[in-house]
Amino acid sequence: MMMLATFPSREAARENSQLPETERIFRRLVALCDDVPRFTDLEVLRDEELNKRVVRRYLTEVVNEGALGVADELCVPHFREHDPASPNEPLDLADAKTSVARWLGTLRPTFVIEDQLAEGNLVSTRFTVTGTHSGDFMGLGATGRPVRVTGQVTHRFEHGLLAESWWNWDQLGLLSQLGLVAL
Repeated sequence: MMMLATFPSREAARENSQLPETERIFRRLVALCDDVPRFTDLEVLRDEELNKRVVRRYLTEVVNEGALGVADELCVPHFREHDPASPNEPLDLADAKTSVARWLGTLRPTFVIEDQLAEGNLVSTRFTVTGTHSGDFMGLGATGRPVRVTGQVTHRFEHGLLAESWWNWDQLGLLSQLGLVAL
């Protein structure tokens, strides 16, 4: 049997190892084992890597799968979303979820992460979105046209949760693909 415990930092793991409850649980686990447990090949994840995982989970579960409630787990209550294409920006968490729902109904988007960079409490993601125009967009009814849009988003974290996002994406390219503007 293998058991994996993860902690947000090395310091948190050290603090946890000093707790009396940890020793009690360790003794119970040892009693269940045939041999004394040993620790090998432990991977220490930095906050930056954990933050990248949160962004990937947000884009996969919230945007690609439409599980809007997951945003409540991944974002701070005072979350703010910045997007120059939004007339009401910045959006709070409830409005950001409404915006995602609108995009899901309009384009059925699928985000593909091309690259991610993280430093400190920031994660920058370069992405490609593909979808099908399946709902009303700027007064244009569903055309069934496929769309492909590229962009970049930077997320800021507080205590391991998404606190802010800044979106930059090819709005003109999308409008052209839908036939709303000629290039």
